[in-house]
Amino acid sequence: MKKIVDLEEVLFKKGFKFIDVRSPKEYKTDTIPGSINIPLLDDMDREQVGKVYKEKGPHEAKVLGLKLVSGRLFDLVNKISSFSQSGLKPVVFCWRGGMRSHAVVTLVDLMGEEVYQLRGGYKAYRRYVNKFFEQYEVLPLKFVVLYGLTGVGKTEVLRELKKLGENVIDLEKAANNRGSVFGDIGLGTQPSQKSFESYIFKSIMNGKEDKPYFVECESKRIGRLIVPSSVYKGMQRGRKILIYASMESRINRILKDYAADLSESRKKELSQALLKLKNRLGSRKVQWLIDLVEKEKYEEVICYLLEKYYDPLYGYPSGPDSKYELCIKNENSKETAVVLRDYFNNIK
Repeated sequence: MKKIVDLEEVLFKKGFKFIDVRSPKEYKTDTIPGSINIPLLDDMDREQVGKVYKEKGPHEAKVLGLKLVSGRLFDLVNKISSFSQSGLKPVVFCWRGGMRSHAVVTLVDLMGEEVYQLRGGYKAYRRYVNKFFEQYEVLPLKFVVLYGLTGVGKTEVLRELKKLGENVIDLEKAANNRGSVFGDIGLGTQPSQKSFESYIFKSIMNGKEDKPYFVECESKRIGRLIVPSSVYKGMQRGRKILIYASMESRINRILKDYAADLSESRKKELSQALLKLKNRLGSRKVQWLIDLVEKEKYEEVICYLLEKYYDPLYGYPSGPDSKYELCIKNENSKETAVVLRDYFNNIK
């Protein structure tokens, strides 16, 4: 049985499985949370079909598309049918709920399996996400924002809170960037803006309504990605928690994050990042730091950057401060997460 469904009927509902039949490149750019990619056309196929469509017209493009997919239809239908047979209801979508998803759904239906086609496809999902972020000037969520100097372990605390079942929006994980000139070291490329927004959207929609959302204080821009305005404004109005730690533990955390890999390529990444600080630190000082990296004197580099660059830049207190609702010395992130969970559970 095939049926056309609207996004609101199936999004984040149990028992459904989203099947993205777009090309791998489209899928990688962004997709509906929880989807798997079973492409009707691969990237090269889609490029060929698009070229024929422009040069010869839609009929010739359809003929080429049928020729390209004919050899893989059996496996494709089999994969989708397996979800139906396991008790999940497949919801198939393409870019706008058109020919690709319709063709696949028709074939699966002919096999006698239950299958659904998403009306409007991926574009319907993007409209839904855009509306979600844009309908409010300030997103009406209870944000708890962790502030603190570089290396105090804010991200570690967020991850421990997540393990405890608390609502967490890990913006650095979503952006695949730590939010500084060294933010992309060892992490590779950032996702698309759409994928970044999807991660935030999913984190919010999967949250428990009776709990606040813990988030780390970030700039509106993380690498090349932008935090949605309504989310950012909500964070600015959130409850402020200060996390602080000893210089020794801060250095050790940064060593673990940035200098665990002592390969030549990692040294090169660190040196290139240091070059971006010439205007702030001066050419001689930057070259001195690069020389220290070459000698693997990472602790000295980190200590200097914390004292002379990061701490003055961000200006957060290094100890308790009355401007914050709660101040916690973080020498153990698991224990800090428990303190935060218990504190906010007790003041409902």
